[in-house]
Amino acid sequence: MKNDREKLAHIEELLEIGSSGLDELIGYLDDSDESIRLAAIEALGDLEDELATEPLMKQYRVEDSVEMKNAVILAICCLEDERSYSLIQSIIADPSTNDEVLYACYLALTGMNKTLDVSIVAMGKVDDRFRRLAQQALDTLD
Repeated sequence: MKNDREKLAHIEELLEIGSSGLDELIGYLDDSDESIRLAAIEALGDLEDELATEPLMKQYRVEDSVEMKNAVILAICCLEDERSYSLIQSIIADPSTNDEVLYACYLALTGMNKTLDVSIVAMGKVDDRFRRLAQQALDTLD
């Protein structure tokens, strides 16, 4: 059995070999150590392989910490898969989504060169809280 240092090194090796290491990287999403899962999430984003979309979407739902949820959102935005865009919009539309995650969603949409679906805005799902955070993000980028 590998220790955490060996797992992190293996994740780096898998990233270097590209998409052929995708299944093993996905396997690390089930690791009990948050730092291993975080490294796997980031590596999956760096691979930019759309086959990682479903596992990352599932990972978003099982992670509890804001840091991990944000990492998943940012990895998902690297995939530029239409399903990723839908997930980010559904997270924004969920009134229980906290400010930090909303902020990560906005940055993800910006990175994807996307805007919010007009239907979500029209349904009132985007509240003042999201607009305020979006403005903060824009101010930060200036």
